[in-house]
Amino acid sequence: MALQQRRVHVGPHDWDNAGATDYWLQASGLSGQISAASATNPQGLSGWPWTATSLGVTVGPSGDFNSSGDLTPSSVNAAAAGSILRSCRIFGGYDQFQRQADTLMYAPTILVCDFFAAFSTITANETATGIGMTGANAVDAAAAGSAGCITASGAAPPTTFFLTSDLSSDAGSAINTSWHKFRIEYGSSTTEWFIDAVSQGTITTETDIWPVSFTMFSTTTNRIDLAWAHIWYR
Repeated sequence: MALQQRRVHVGPHDWDNAGATDYWLQASGLSGQISAASATNPQGLSGWPWTATSLGVTVGPSGDFNSSGDLTPSSVNAAAAGSILRSCRIFGGYDQFQRQADTLMYAPTILVCDFFAAFSTITANETATGIGMTGANAVDAAAAGSAGCITASGAAPPTTFFLTSDLSSDAGSAINTSWHKFRIEYGSSTTEWFIDAVSQGTITTETDIWPVSFTMFSTTTNRIDLAWAHIWYR
């Protein structure tokens, strides 16, 4: 009898304490969660443990039904210099791949990072604003500890989306402030990235930094809005 694949989905408060395969973050429910955890705000992500610093939440009420032409999703915003949203550091290590194999009933080989986001301000050439996967306390996509983040770097003002890591960088399509579904697939030797399901290229996968965290940061000028994120193993 064939074994059926099993997937377990969790929200942000369970990323660090559940045997999940799919980790979700939905911006529309984050208003209280991005505030510091306290006795009066037990849902604050900083107590679960996340880092949530200088963030905002925008509720988007005016889009059309399933329309990419009139799109205003709710979003958590890296809205100031020093904005950081960082999850617990659990993704991509050998131990997690072994636990995933026990849950999924097959051995996955790829860590997938999907997110629906927009670079709402893109006026500076910087790798200090990005979104993707990082190691300990990385707040620059080109610095030590970055497994690969999507950035708006290059000329000033930038003209191209990049996948940037501590090791290398790869240019993709022309930059804009529109919403896109981004994907980064981290493999054992190659990391590939996508914008709206179109492959943009590859970089060499980082070594000696795993496990990593899902991270969005804006430490200088550019800004990112995030509607949702989905981290999973394939």
